[in-house]
Amino acid sequence: MLDEAVGAPPKELVTDPVHGWRAGLDAWTRGMYGRAMAHPWITRLEVSGAPNSPNQLAWMDRGVAPLAGAPLTGQEKLSAILMLSRYAMSAAQLTSDITAAASAGTFGPDDVDYAAILTRDPERFPALYALAVPGEIDPPAPPEGYADELHNEFHFGLARMLDGLDVLLRSRASR
Repeated sequence: MLDEAVGAPPKELVTDPVHGWRAGLDAWTRGMYGRAMAHPWITRLEVSGAPNSPNQLAWMDRGVAPLAGAPLTGQEKLSAILMLSRYAMSAAQLTSDITAAASAGTFGPDDVDYAAILTRDPERFPALYALAVPGEIDPPAPPEGYADELHNEFHFGLARMLDGLDVLLRSRASR
């Protein structure tokens, strides 16, 4: 059932090395996130071993393809896509859980304005208070906007993970 839900990777994930590893891994991770958002129940399945079904292996193959020629060992390439796939699954689970709660109306008034929560006790949480008071926290989104807000959070985090891989690859290339 999981292999069918995951499905084969979309054809557009066949990455051309001309576009570079970053574009390939970005598209691959977004594809994983999109698939998990389409079938949120897959984020709740227990991981009981390494991927071994045909579609899982196809996704892995597409994940490591952009790293061909990168100064990483085979194990490091697998570790990179493991990091990105787990991030995509976790972000999809968070997004689907919060949007479901918002749709069901189970959010309380405090859940809407997170900055209000962070500024509630400045003595106990001074660092949170300091970043929330000057307005550095995005204004609260209406419940119907939570998915977009969380998708933006996913994209921000993905870009930072790819930045980290970029630093590693550049340091190895300069040796």
